[in-house]
Amino acid sequence: MKVLVIGVGGVGCSTIYLIAGMNVNFDICDNDIIEESNLNRQFFYNINDIGKKKVVVAKEKLLLYFPHLMNDIITYEEIEKIDFNNYDLIVDCTDNIKTRKKISEKCKKSNKALLYVSAQNTIARVGLFVSKYLHEFVIEGEEKQINCFHCPSAAFTAGSIAANEIVKFISGKPFLKNKILVMDLNENKIRIIKI
Repeated sequence: MKVLVIGVGGVGCSTIYLIAGMNVNFDICDNDIIEESNLNRQFFYNINDIGKKKVVVAKEKLLLYFPHLMNDIITYEEIEKIDFNNYDLIVDCTDNIKTRKKISEKCKKSNKALLYVSAQNTIARVGLFVSKYLHEFVIEGEEKQINCFHCPSAAFTAGSIAANEIVKFISGKPFLKNKILVMDLNENKIRIIKI
């Protein structure tokens, strides 16, 4: 099985590091560059990386930990140029609603499962959309509720849950099929929302 992870920010860094360690076959996509404000939660990057492309640096750093991946990871900078039919699972670790909708619409068109991953303040969310799609549920006014801001622990937690769900999806036993797990790290509460 092949996985595509879109977005290598705070949530994405955690996700790809963990799935690389579990020998998941995956590629990555991001069109952003590294900024100083990213450094508190996007642990692949440091002050010397500011101004560089995230997707390039993320692959370089992954290969320091997992050199056996040298020829395996393909990097993309534009979603539009990716054929989703080449993947079994699309993992959305992005941080804005317009990109999320675009990914969701491409998943629906390609009939691909979509793992939605987000962190905002102290809230981590992970949901697996199979035959249902994110853009059918989210409206413009909800953009602030799914953006990733400045809480490293929420980003790392969301990435850890996502990595675990990716492995379960590959094994054919996804727990979050058509559900969203919402974890409030401030109040130590977990909810499961059916979709």
